[in-house]
Amino acid sequence: MIYLAPFILVAPLFLLLAGERISARIRARREAAAVQARHAWIDERIRTERNPGRRTAWRMIRNDNLGDL
Repeated sequence: MIYLAPFILVAPLFLLLAGERISARIRARREAAAVQARHAWIDERIRTERNPGRRTAWRMIRNDNLGDL
């Protein structure tokens, strides 16, 4: 029984670390899906916008080129 003590004490730590990694992966996937949806929405705005200046502004927002503003 003494031989199992280190495993019993360390196992919760490994489970905690595995849970953190899994939740980080889920969070990363959720953030990537949100960015993809945002880009699709902006692409639709670029396609439907008639004002060329506003189209350029939407492209800059899409590409994160806001340093000029």
